[in-house]
Amino acid sequence: LDNHKLERTLDPELGIVRCIRYSPDGQTLAACDEVGAIHLWDTANWEHAPPLLKSDGSLFSIDFQPDGQHLVETGRDSNLYV
Repeated sequence: LDNHKLERTLDPELGIVRCIRYSPDGQTLAACDEVGAIHLWDTANWEHAPPLLKSDGSLFSIDFQPDGQHLVETGRDSNLYV
């Protein structure tokens, strides 16, 4: 980690961030928090969009599909959602 630099500090009100991913084109950063909300930022200006989803806190992982237009999420129920 010696060659890494701090790029951005996320809003501390997010609490625990379980997963974080850049879109394939690098224009969007997505994160899921401890309550199961998915947050999106536009990396050009770091504008934070309203959360996409509120769940019961069982969301563990998110990732972008290769087209960058859709998110895939999975959680405690072992199901995949697009």
